[in-house]
Amino acid sequence: NAIRSTNIDEYVGKQVKVLKDITKFEDGEIRFHDVIYSACLLEEESESILEGEVVEIVTFRGNKVVVKKVN
Repeated sequence: NAIRSTNIDEYVGKQVKVLKDITKFEDGEIRFHDVIYSACLLEEESESILEGEVVEIVTFRGNKVVVKKVN
């Protein structure tokens, strides 16, 4: 496994596919640079994002990636 330093700017704005459904009440998963991350919806989002849909990385909250749906 390669060790990577995390620079939030490298992630923010990137579009990735959802691996596990993300809902307002339950975190899902995304993959970025071959690493699987826990992901949650941006607070303003209310619509669930389903596996296979594309999201944009907005920021990090602790060890979770905050995402929004790409229209």
